[in-house]
Order: sequence, then C-alpha cells, then structure tokens
Amino acid sequence: MGLFTNADLISVYSTDQAIEDGVLHHPYPSEWPWLLVTDAVWKSAQNVSLNRRVDFRDVLRPFLGDCILAVQYAMRQTPDVDLVKVQGTCVGTVWVRPNDKKGMTVMFPEDH
Repeated sequence: MGLFTNADLISVYSTDQAIEDGVLHHPYPSEWPWLLVTDAVWKSAQNVSLNRRVDFRDVLRPFLGDCILAVQYAMRQTPDVDLVKVQGTCVGTVWVRPNDKKGMTVMFPEDH
C-alpha cells in the first residue's frame, strides 16, 4: 500500500483550474490543444516582445516551435523521455514535461 490513499487527499488542483487561475496558459488551444506554458514563461515571452518591440505572437510561436522540435528530437533518441531541457531560447533555459492533456508543458526549472 502506498503512503497516501484517496482518503488522505486534501484537494486536487487540475490543469483546467490552473488555466482558469492563470497559472498555466493555453497559447494556441485550437492549433496546439496539448501545449501549455507556465505563467512565468508567458510573462518572460511578453517581456522579450516588449524589449524587441515586436508582436507577442511573433516571439511566442517560434519559441514554442523550437520547444516542440527539441522534444521531437529527444523522443527519437529516448522514446520514454519525461523531461527535455531546452537551452538558448529567447527566454532562457526551459524544461518541457508531459502534461495531462496528452501533450507538454513548457516551464522554467523553478516552476516545477
């Protein structure tokens, strides 16, 4: 028997609740319904767009595309990978982990 049983749970915080609360963002729900980003990553991308004086989506889409490509490459190397570290992005180093939307969440290491 595990350390906790269902009776021991005080609360469960779902992904949908995190999206509603602004802890997670669903940047392209119709195009990439499985892709989420943490609020810290979202705000960092907004700051990059402000500093570069470009539209936010012109920063976000290529950044997320790089993350998707990094995960696809890592999965070819190790199919059961559960964390991909992506360095050198416009917002710095990020982690990409699986989520319960059968996709991935982009986060900073400290967001985990």
